[in-house]
Amino acid sequence: MQIERNTNYSDMQFKIIGNPVKNRFWKWVSKIAQSKIKKTDDSIIDVKSVSFPSAYCILIRYEVINEASKYEIVIQGNYVQQFKAWKEQEEPALGILDDREVEILIRSNHTASKKVGS
Repeated sequence: MQIERNTNYSDMQFKIIGNPVKNRFWKWVSKIAQSKIKKTDDSIIDVKSVSFPSAYCILIRYEVINEASKYEIVIQGNYVQQFKAWKEQEEPALGILDDREVEILIRSNHTASKKVGS
C-alpha cells in the first residue's frame, strides 16, 4: 500500500509574526510623515473671479483644487482705473488685471484669505 502525498506547495500560506512594538512605531512615523508631505505639497489654484465692489476695493475668488476648498480675498487700495475699465465692460472677465498681478495678490494674501466653502 502506497500513500500518496501532496507535494504542491504553491497554495500554502502562513504568517511569521514580526515585532509589534516596532511595527506600531513605524506606522506612527509613516502617518506623521504623510501628513507633513500633504501639508508641504504644491497647491493648484483656480481663479474663479476678480471683481471690484468699489473703486477702492478688489475681490478675488479662487479655489485650491488639491484641497477642494474655496477662498476669497478682499484688498483695499486705489483701483480707480481698473474699476472704470471693469464697469465699462459688458461682460466682466479676468482680463482687467494682468494674470501676474492676480497671482502676486493671491500668493501674498493667501494666509489672510477667508475660506468660504469646501
